[in-house]
Amino acid sequence: MSTALLQALEKQDIHGLVSAIEAGADVNEFVKPNGERPLTVAIESFECPVERHTALHILLAAGANPTLLDDDEEFLGPLFSAMLAQDAKSLRILLTAGADPALEHRGLGETLYEAAEVDYLLETWMMELPEQPMDADKASEEAWLGFLKRIAVEHGKPTPDCMFELWSAGACRSLRRSD
Repeated sequence: MSTALLQALEKQDIHGLVSAIEAGADVNEFVKPNGERPLTVAIESFECPVERHTALHILLAAGANPTLLDDDEEFLGPLFSAMLAQDAKSLRILLTAGADPALEHRGLGETLYEAAEVDYLLETWMMELPEQPMDADKASEEAWLGFLKRIAVEHGKPTPDCMFELWSAGACRSLRRSD
């Protein structure tokens, strides 16, 4: 475990991050005792989105593998953390670098896309949409996303950008879904 790398990430220190990498820190190793890897720690630590995105680019350029999951028995790793941060640009950076949008949340049997939907509905609407979707709004995933975007714009709420990003990259719903 690279102490310098972990400290740079937790202190939101871009220069320290570069220095740790130049000193030979492994950008794919577990850097926290709970099993998180550097990409996940970067997303969770950097509060400024611009610096967060810079840190992701630096780690990826240094060889960080966005397909490696954290070893915490529960989360998906950097994609899941980016989704929880409601950071569609971090999702795009990771997906462009090869992260798998079709991952399932370990233990819950729901896909990352489904988790993004629940997170969006909870954080934006407290699970209570201001209007019910019509049958046409439920006819396809694209129609559902269009409905969510329309009501968000009409009500001055955030649009479901993380859901759009994941769906555009090939995310899917669980095959075990019953409805």
